[in-house]
Amino acid sequence: MKKNYFIVLILLVFSSACIEQPEDVVSINGLYAGGRLFGVVQNEEGEPQGGVVVHVTPGVYQYITDQNGAFETDVLVSGEYEIEMNKYPYKTAKEDIYLEDGKTIERLFILEER
Repeated sequence: MKKNYFIVLILLVFSSACIEQPEDVVSINGLYAGGRLFGVVQNEEGEPQGGVVVHVTPGVYQYITDQNGAFETDVLVSGEYEIEMNKYPYKTAKEDIYLEDGKTIERLFILEER
């Protein structure tokens, strides 16, 4: 009888490990919440800017844009965030955003020359 319980327990563990959670949400105490930001950074001439350091606060989130000027955040808890972008020789750019549960926000950010 103990052997049957052990087998059932192992099956439950393996089956729960195989259940995929949706990509755009995270589980917080069993509740699903969160959103993402997809951004593209360009200069004033419309040229994509790779290597831009993108800080997302509150928190200690940092991303680097790819050669197309694109970045995507991890799933973040819904709420207000400040996005700050830095790359020499451009001015630091800042924008406030609000992330909603299960949604991805798409933004174009423009860096101005100093």
